[in-house]
Amino acid sequence: MIVVIDYNVGNVRSVCNAFRSIGCEIKLSREPAAVEAAAGHSDFKTRRQSYLAAADDLKERVRCKY
Repeated sequence: MIVVIDYNVGNVRSVCNAFRSIGCEIKLSREPAAVEAAAGHSDFKTRRQSYLAAADDLKERVRCKY
């Protein structure tokens, strides 16, 4: 299942429809618990922070190189 986060920006229903058109099961939600359940762990915040730190590191490396 894919959880699409509804944060009142853009046309998220079109995103849901696109996923459905290729056979994906979709849930549109504003609830943090739904996102955590889809992630498969209750430590979603911890993993998110880790991913953001890695992304920041990568951005800095690219900035230094170019």
